[in-house]
Amino acid sequence: MPIHQDNDLSYQKLTWNLFKECLFQPLFYGPAAAGIFLGFIDQPVLALGAFLASTISLSYYFLLGKAPRKRIQQQIEDQIQHNDEERTRLDQESREELHQKLDERGRSHFENLIKLEQILDEKITNLGNQLVVNQLMQMSREVTFESIKSLKSRITYKSLLEQFDVQKLQQDLNETKSKYEDEKDINLKREYRQTIQALTNELNQLKKLETAMEQLEQDIITAQSSLRGTILLVSQPQSADHTSRLEQQVAKLRDEVEVAKKVNQELADFGINPQVKA
Repeated sequence: MPIHQDNDLSYQKLTWNLFKECLFQPLFYGPAAAGIFLGFIDQPVLALGAFLASTISLSYYFLLGKAPRKRIQQQIEDQIQHNDEERTRLDQESREELHQKLDERGRSHFENLIKLEQILDEKITNLGNQLVVNQLMQMSREVTFESIKSLKSRITYKSLLEQFDVQKLQQDLNETKSKYEDEKDINLKREYRQTIQALTNELNQLKKLETAMEQLEQDIITAQSSLRGTILLVSQPQSADHTSRLEQQVAKLRDEVEVAKKVNQELADFGINPQVKA
């Protein structure tokens, strides 16, 4: 599962939430409103005093208010935890549903991916909190995420391919071409030509889909191999070039994710609208 950017406990987010709460404090907006009113009735000294009181209140609450800052921080942490738990629950439900739909080979791929993901998470967690380690964890999760997407695509397009008889389409195309060559009637030849074009287009689409499916299968196998290689790498003792090798592995995983995304996108964009039924 990819790392999401909404789980943010940054200083900027905490400060912005605290500032928004400050604006709704009576000790801020009360004197500010009074200052505006006094300004309208031509009491500049009193208005200035009210604005000063409002500013002091804002400054105290914003800069020195440890209790509200701590409370807002806890709210953000609770929301992050809730989001993580909900996302984990939905992801688990989605994975269980996918597992039930997969065929034997797909189920084997899926189970291997989940097992490798669990082992790798444990291994990487033990490496500590370094930038390259965090990057490695993120890219490893992206590899698993894209592979699971590939397995979902595999179900959809494998089912689609099974609806077509490529050999029958090829036979129909050959027979139509033969009829076209022997036909003397111009109108019939035009109809045969249109049929030939439709059958050719459909066959070409199916061949492209078969090629993409083969690439998808290879990507899933490559992902498992890369995750195993990553596990071996992070299991090795620390050495002088360990960080460098981790960085190389991050780059390798990133490249594989891009390839998997491209194949998944090609399948997602794939459309077969047969003009002639098989």
